[in-house]
Order: sequence, then structure tokens, then C-alpha cells
Amino acid sequence: MVKIRLLQLSVFACVFMAKSLPTFAEPPSVVLFSATSIYGIYGFNYDDFINNAATKNGQLLDIRFDNYTNYTFGDSYGYLDVTHGDFIDFFGRQTGQTIAAFFQWGPRLSFSKMTGKEWNFGIIDDVLVAGEVAEGNDFRAFRGGLGFDLHLPFTEKPYVFASGEINIL
Repeated sequence: MVKIRLLQLSVFACVFMAKSLPTFAEPPSVVLFSATSIYGIYGFNYDDFINNAATKNGQLLDIRFDNYTNYTFGDSYGYLDVTHGDFIDFFGRQTGQTIAAFFQWGPRLSFSKMTGKEWNFGIIDDVLVAGEVAEGNDFRAFRGGLGFDLHLPFTEKPYVFASGEINIL
């Protein structure tokens, strides 16, 4: 018990000393804004044979970790879904699998941010080079194309934004 208490105190002391040291000029961060969340969703009557996510009893637990980050050169959004259930195939046979995962990440490079010039016209607020990587059980996809930030009527920045992609690959 004494050793644990000493360890806690020494960790506290190290953190306190590190915080009180003089700081030197740090290079500017490329991250303008970032938001991360984690949440869990439980469902029942879940029979998704198209995405191979049907379960024997129809129950499924999904835990999602996601992140949106706005950079000085663009932005990115990504998430990881981890699902738990007693999975069955299209014919109702148990697959023996109880955990499944799916990952998706979509970085975009902004023409306006990279060139320092406005690339807006009409409802288009910015033009971006968009990419996407997706991977799950027996699935992998890479996509690329152009993306657009849209300024829609009755929406105000920075609270609401919309985007779309045209895939050329």
C-alpha cells in the first residue's frame, strides 16, 4: 500500500515539475479543430444479411470511436465500429464469429487552404481533393475524387456544413 502511494506521489511530482518548467516557443500546430467521441449502441431484431451482420438472436452491440479534425490544409473524418453478436450467415448457420470490425477514414485537401485563394462560387464554398479508405471483415476499398463544401441556404458556418464527393477512380 505504501509503495502504491509513493508511486502516485512521484508521478504527481513529475507532472507538476514538468508543468512548471519554462516553455519555449512551440511550432504552430497544423490542427485547427478536432472532435472525438466514443459511444455504444445496442440493437435487437437486427437481421442484416447484406452486410453479413445478421445475428442468431437478432441482438447486436456496436461500439463506435470517431474523429473529425480540421487542419490548416484540409480536414478528415474517420471512425472504427466494433460489433459484438452471435453472427449467422445468409442460410442461418452460425459463423463462429462474435466480433466484427469496420474502419473508414476520409481525408480531404482543400484548394482554398493550400493556395490561399478562395475557390468558392454559388453554393460551393470550397473544392477539395477527397480520398477514402474503408476496411472490414473480408472487405477493403480505396476511393478518390473531388469533394465540395457547400454553403446551403438557411445554414450558418461554423455550425452546419455539407459536403459531397464525385468519385473519379
